[in-house]
Amino acid sequence: MNMKKIVAGTAAVALSVTITSFAIAAEQSQNINLEVNVQETLSMDCYDTAGGTGDTTVTLGTVATPGVVVAGTPAVGGSTCNVVTNDDNGYYLTLVNAMGNNNGATAVLQHDDPNLANTTYDISDVDLSTWDWDGTVGGGSVTAGNDVWVAGYTGLGFAVQDIPAGETTNNNLNTVSAETGSCGEGIDTNLFSAIPANGAAEAVSGVVTYQSGITTTNICYKVDVTAVQESGDYSGTVTYTATTDASTLAL
Repeated sequence: MNMKKIVAGTAAVALSVTITSFAIAAEQSQNINLEVNVQETLSMDCYDTAGGTGDTTVTLGTVATPGVVVAGTPAVGGSTCNVVTNDDNGYYLTLVNAMGNNNGATAVLQHDDPNLANTTYDISDVDLSTWDWDGTVGGGSVTAGNDVWVAGYTGLGFAVQDIPAGETTNNNLNTVSAETGSCGEGIDTNLFSAIPANGAAEAVSGVVTYQSGITTTNICYKVDVTAVQESGDYSGTVTYTATTDASTLAL
């Protein structure tokens, strides 16, 4: 019997396998908070209204007699205070008599007798019993005992003639200080009061909201004397102070 040997053949087949990778992005979010405190700033420029910035001496007088007061004819003058602050609660402005007790003289306008040592005379403030400004810082109410200047009044008085323009709704003191009369020699509509006594500063204007620009307060001064007031040069100082945060007025 013839037999054939069959040798099995081999065949190789190459298979190409491709695997596609699908990458899924990972994601996470986190917030970073930024903060900074803007500090309050404040600047003030007070000056003689007639003389302009840099002139800090107000010369009281009349058109006919500048720098002079004659009994029965009031002398007047004015000052302006411009304030700039970024405080979110605004600011308030106070006024006070800066003169000390000089030989018994305590009013703002004082005069040393040239012939008698240690003798000082002053021009009294308007009657404190009836003309007492009450714009007390830190509480209370504004009940200024002020009055229109009429013939016969003597002494030194002040009137808040103009408060920061456009801010009457935000000015706690506008009911007594938003005057419209001019600072005149004769009868006017301004309400005058005595200068707050030394050591007892009182607020004369206040803006209780943030203001982005200059705000202005104008003050009118008026003085008249009796016929027996000693002649001579009288002078004195008042101090204005602007303080941030008018909410502390609590008026």
